[in-house]
Amino acid sequence: MSMVYYGEVAPTDYENQPGHFLPTPPLPDGWWKDVDWIQVKDHEPTSYELLFDFYVNMIVPNPKCTIVSSRFPPRSILIETWHPERGLEYNRFMISPGGIRKGEPEPGSGVEVDSIFRIDYYDLVKILLGEKRPTDPICDSGKINEIYGGPVLRGNMTAMIDFKDIIMLAHGKRWKTECDDDLGKEVRAMMWPDGHP
Repeated sequence: MSMVYYGEVAPTDYENQPGHFLPTPPLPDGWWKDVDWIQVKDHEPTSYELLFDFYVNMIVPNPKCTIVSSRFPPRSILIETWHPERGLEYNRFMISPGGIRKGEPEPGSGVEVDSIFRIDYYDLVKILLGEKRPTDPICDSGKINEIYGGPVLRGNMTAMIDFKDIIMLAHGKRWKTECDDDLGKEVRAMMWPDGHP
């Protein structure tokens, strides 16, 4: 069972403690240099640079992503990423309307966040490279993530499913070919339809 909290979404009081993030082994040095959609080549991209390049070079040019994201209500996911050298990085990934913002919302700014997704940097990289679905690390480990520091989702699970759909479409992935709709997107369970609040 995944750890999903409903109601008000707020960063935890222990988010700056590296012990609450389960470290993932780093990828080989220079892993980003051979990835076509990553523009940064002189250093390992920050989570913001990684998300921005993915959005601009994989999502925006893909007509299926545009059509599917237009079905979703406005979505904003705060992604808390732990990097072994840079520490904690905050970014907001907006699905509809689309965009990437660096940092977390300022208190009192009125910026709403539907979900908080806390994940190790290298797990996020594997998700954006299409090697794993965004929902896999959450659903596979459940409460053990909250205790031992693996990926955790707080807030709206449907927003996370929207995030998963867009990433899978950007890579042309079809996980359930017998259930796909006409655009190649995985058909959802009735409890989480497109456009669900």
